[in-house]
Amino acid sequence: MIEIQRTHSQLLDGANKAATPHDVVEWMGAMQAQDLAMAKWAVGVRLPHSSRQQVEADLAEGRILRLHILRPTWHYVSARDVRWMVQLSGTRIRPTYLSWGKQFEISDTDYRHSCEHITRMLTGHHHLTKHEITERMAREGVPFVAAQVHYMLCMAEADGLLCSGREQDGKHTYALLDERVLPHPLPYREEALTLLAHKYFRSHSPATLEDFVWWSGLTVTEARQALQSIAGELETLPADDNRPLYRHHTCPDAPLAVDTVHLLPPYDELLISYKSRTYSLPPEHNRKAFTPHGVFFPVVCHNGRIIGNWQKNTRRDAVEIAITLFDNRRPKVNKKLLQQAIERYRDFGHIHL
Repeated sequence: MIEIQRTHSQLLDGANKAATPHDVVEWMGAMQAQDLAMAKWAVGVRLPHSSRQQVEADLAEGRILRLHILRPTWHYVSARDVRWMVQLSGTRIRPTYLSWGKQFEISDTDYRHSCEHITRMLTGHHHLTKHEITERMAREGVPFVAAQVHYMLCMAEADGLLCSGREQDGKHTYALLDERVLPHPLPYREEALTLLAHKYFRSHSPATLEDFVWWSGLTVTEARQALQSIAGELETLPADDNRPLYRHHTCPDAPLAVDTVHLLPPYDELLISYKSRTYSLPPEHNRKAFTPHGVFFPVVCHNGRIIGNWQKNTRRDAVEIAITLFDNRRPKVNKKLLQQAIERYRDFGHIHL
């Protein structure tokens, strides 16, 4: 039942609460967007009848932004949420980056000087790739290798200077946050913690405190404070491992009794956003869904349970979707629903099988 309830919270049970790609991202709070192309499908799979072009339009217009935030790693965030979320997570991200950056021997003066160069080249709604920024800095007498530039760009995201721009030939670009999202009053830290907890448990429940800590990157103390601040929105459920599960009041006791099959992208929130993944994936199949080093694979989801892998194969002029179920002896998934899931992915990206 827990896995079924999560499909409702995560907009995967057909009871759609969203009308646009931006609505999906805003409901989810933040969606891991490690894979530039497949992250769009993470949005599309939650929005029936949507297309890749619709997701790309919201990204191009800046309604959805992609940047390093929370743990930190790449995430999609609503433009409405990005400023308070950057402010909240930046205090924890920045020390992590500073420790990582020691290997690059970049002083604070070097970083601030580079930010001045980057700001000048992006001012006027210019959107540039990391490679273009690196080249222009070299021409301006600020030569850094790609890894050093990547470090400084991540720092600039944590400091609220940069965010994503319009894609350029399928490549991520950087833009000035102030030119994409107008400055506006921000909530106090306590209010931001409450808002983050509200967004997480509304879109991911039932979930544990440990799940929230993992997803948010907060300390246990901060996460517990945030959880307590929305206690009135939550119901406590018993759990198998004695770690209480919290269910948001928007998640019904008995979600729609519908049979659902989805082709989920790698790093999808249904799997990656929980510290413990046992409700969605039997531990014996962990290695088929993700590696010990944090690489996640495309998976087949049936009623909230991960039952197999899928892969897109290009052969000459044709594109095929290969499905591998974890247990071929007793396949429980309806073949018609599986084919519909394949067609849904095809239609989203206009892929001809």
